[in-house]
Amino acid sequence: MAILLVFALFSVVSVALSIRATTRSQNKAAVVEAAARQRTLAERYVNDVLLARTGAQVDPARTAGILDQSALALLNGGMAPAVPGDDDDIKLSAASGSLVRGQLEQERRLVSDLTRTGSALLAGRPVSDVHLTADEHLRARDPVTRLRILAALTSNVSLNAAARSPTKPTRTSTA
Repeated sequence: MAILLVFALFSVVSVALSIRATTRSQNKAAVVEAAARQRTLAERYVNDVLLARTGAQVDPARTAGILDQSALALLNGGMAPAVPGDDDDIKLSAASGSLVRGQLEQERRLVSDLTRTGSALLAGRPVSDVHLTADEHLRARDPVTRLRILAALTSNVSLNAAARSPTKPTRTSTA
């Protein structure tokens, strides 16, 4: 009887640990997915700005808004909005840990620098006049190259923070 009891106890503990590990992996995957969307959104923003310059009917401001809202949700928790044509929104818990929070705050500054640079480019203003708030030191003089560098920095900081993030998001659907 004691052997059966030990076996049952071992089985219950084993299943509980497996469920816990699986849940943590799913949560981590959602954070990485939300951070990966930042890369997609940053690239989409650059493409929208370039297309808008040619007269195409695109909305860089909408993409910029989604990029900023997603960065805010990664940092403080809440809903990361759905990306049209890509996926549903994602509910995230606030990031914890000073290193991760610092990286996500840096990402928000980069998002701001990216979108202000794109706005300057669209308005025909010199992008070199845009005050960069994320402590970047860009040497590129070409406005499009500067925009692309800012987009790359934005996505890299987001993915780096997500890789270190212990946040616990949950996925929701807005079908």
